[in-house]
Amino acid sequence: MPPDPASSPIFKLPHITFPTWHEIITFLGDTDGWIFRGQEDYAEHPLQTSLERAAALLKEDALTIERRILRDFKRRAFLSGEPFLPLNDDILQWLALLQHHGAPTRLLDFSHSFYVALFFAINRMERDSVIWCIRTSALSPRLASPWSGDKNHVLKMILEDEPAPSNVPFAVMKDEPFHLNRRLALQQGCFLIPLNTSGTFGDNLKSNETGLGLGHDPWIKTLPDFTAKTNVFKILIPLNQHAGIRKQLRKMNLTSEHLFPGLDGIASSYWQ
Repeated sequence: MPPDPASSPIFKLPHITFPTWHEIITFLGDTDGWIFRGQEDYAEHPLQTSLERAAALLKEDALTIERRILRDFKRRAFLSGEPFLPLNDDILQWLALLQHHGAPTRLLDFSHSFYVALFFAINRMERDSVIWCIRTSALSPRLASPWSGDKNHVLKMILEDEPAPSNVPFAVMKDEPFHLNRRLALQQGCFLIPLNTSGTFGDNLKSNETGLGLGHDPWIKTLPDFTAKTNVFKILIPLNQHAGIRKQLRKMNLTSEHLFPGLDGIASSYWQ
């Protein structure tokens, strides 16, 4: 396994790579109860929400941006003629709609499917990429009331009832809206949702009190150790493996045309 050059604590995690497609398939036998996210830049890009990036770009508080976007989007959405808009107080559904259309949100896309994450890890990438693997049972933070209640109610408190930001705990929830759009359904998607946006996604993840922030464990050396001894790890996908994996995924009908229904998906599939 290659050394991990990143200095951020969230990167000091077990990581592994697979020399062959057969080893990837073998690994999948141990991934029940996990969710996955594929992305580029193995060493350089941490897990980060689009809201985090927007806050850094705009030099503004993330929660202020989010509240402004949500309020303005709710007011304007009916002008689109969209026939099925969420109920006003269904905050998660509104955030999912914002995410679907490219607005900055606190939602971070994951998938229940390792193959879908693998597709996103190699799709049109020009460098080594990575798949993040997180055990779902580790995403049940021990939170005191009222933060331990219904997840939509928690989001409503944060975004509409305006508690003092210092009172919002650091933690990550896993959820998905009740009404799935077609893309989310095809991608077997779900969202990880950080509660406190004054810190990073990694700060929230490490606060779940389930071993997510313990750092690299030198005893994790063999393949079974990864799913037995840790709650989060990374799989490196070297660039020289991308073309071969892309061919295997195409045989499984995992292309842009399948995962992004419509003309955009068909056009993008010609890159594969």
